Amino acid sequence: AIWYDSHCVDKNLERVDLPILILHSTDIDSKTRKTIKKNEKIPYIDFITLHNDENTIELFEETGHYIMIEKPKMVNEIIQKWLNNL
Repeated sequence: AIWYDSHCVDKNLERVDLPILILHSTDIDSKTRKTIKKNEKIPYIDFITLHNDENTIELFEETGHYIMIEKPKMVNEIIQKWLNNL
């Protein structure tokens, strides 16, 4: 996934002409994955929004990487609301 992100995702994002829902819970530095803190700047989100301007961003602060397992009801509600608004 890291190779794909660094070599392909920018070109593919530029071809997407659809809204994107970003569900983001962790960030990664040079060594480890870490939880997101309130009001933290997330470079990956900045990268996505650079290539696509139709984004809905949902941040999950102080959670683990697998938010769909940790908070399935919340994640499903967010997805359903987003789909209903398309």
